[in-house]
Amino acid sequence: MRVVVGALVLTGRRGQADLLTATLLVGVALVIGATMVAYFTAATSTYREEISVANLLAYEASNTFINVVSYDSRSLNLWLALKRLDGGSSNFFIAVDNSTSYLPCTQISYYNPRYDEDGVLCNSTDECPTSAAVYVGSLSKVYVLWEGALVDFLSYARASGYPTGEPVYVCSVVNVCQLEDSTGLCGRVTLVRIALPKATPTVRVYLVTLISGSPYVFGVYEVLLQ
Repeated sequence: MRVVVGALVLTGRRGQADLLTATLLVGVALVIGATMVAYFTAATSTYREEISVANLLAYEASNTFINVVSYDSRSLNLWLALKRLDGGSSNFFIAVDNSTSYLPCTQISYYNPRYDEDGVLCNSTDECPTSAAVYVGSLSKVYVLWEGALVDFLSYARASGYPTGEPVYVCSVVNVCQLEDSTGLCGRVTLVRIALPKATPTVRVYLVTLISGSPYVFGVYEVLLQ
């Protein structure tokens, strides 16, 4: 009789141990499951954000027009035309390099027709105010869509043979339609003057947009001057 009782006691202890083990396994499974759900949710959210950014960059690229107007080799002034093809009047954001470094925003100005009284471009300070810096800093904090992925601009510049010296300046150029009393869609061209510090064979203009305060390059316009 004692043996039977002992057997019953041992069986009860094994049952409790099995129940405890099963409970622990279920708890671990739940933790792992919750972690995996959180991971995939975060990954999905990140993927959707990247798709949204890529779509926005593609939209900006297809709706921003840039072209050379003229270049004066004596004054080293390069004139460009910028225009939004969607009729928007938002400002333009650009960065410029002269093959060796990125130009500060004080060397980039834009034409303000409101103060032009003689038809001569930029013969007074008010006619061509300098652009405003919206970002001055590391290339690694600027981003670009490259081969289907969002990467830092430093990696892109190294691979493309662009200047990697810092800082990079992202400058705000006021859309001409904000300088005039115009309503409706903007059909005007904004004229930009780049004062080069020295003669250079190539100038690159990087078209930039700001997303959550961070600069993203969506286009590179290369001008051969020699």
